[in-house]
Amino acid sequence: VEYLKSYIELQCLRLNNRFDYCIDLKMEESASKIFIPPLLIQPIVENAILHGIIPSKNKGVLIVTIKEEPEGIYIITEDNGVGVEASKKRNKKSKIQHKSFGSKILTESIEILNHHQSSKITFTLTEIDKKEVLSGACGTLFIPFLIIHKLTPKSILKLKSYEKT
Repeated sequence: VEYLKSYIELQCLRLNNRFDYCIDLKMEESASKIFIPPLLIQPIVENAILHGIIPSKNKGVLIVTIKEEPEGIYIITEDNGVGVEASKKRNKKSKIQHKSFGSKILTESIEILNHHQSSKITFTLTEIDKKEVLSGACGTLFIPFLIIHKLTPKSILKLKSYEKT
């Protein structure tokens, strides 16, 4: 969470405070010591800023909620940017073809972490629809406790070696 906060603050500075943010941590104290693999949350937040908030004409709002449920941890990222479909259309119209490495890194990381697991990490991205007006995007990452309890910084290095084989 501290690394994520530092990343978001850096983006705020870089963008002259074009957006406000909130990190809402809804977890028991013992659960807050859980290891979340790197490059799972950051690419979601990065995409919200780059593809949602920056193209919007309004001041941005980014909310990251990390909450514990009986089956695992949900990380929910919401922004008031242009939304998923508008961002896709904008990227298609752009003269410079953008290749999203954040989405690729996220997808590959989830595939590696889900390898040989009965419970799976999932990610969904949806439009936020308020009163028939698209109002941004919501990314939801779910990490089951069955996977979380197996994760340590050293186990991630072993999983990354799987990627190379």
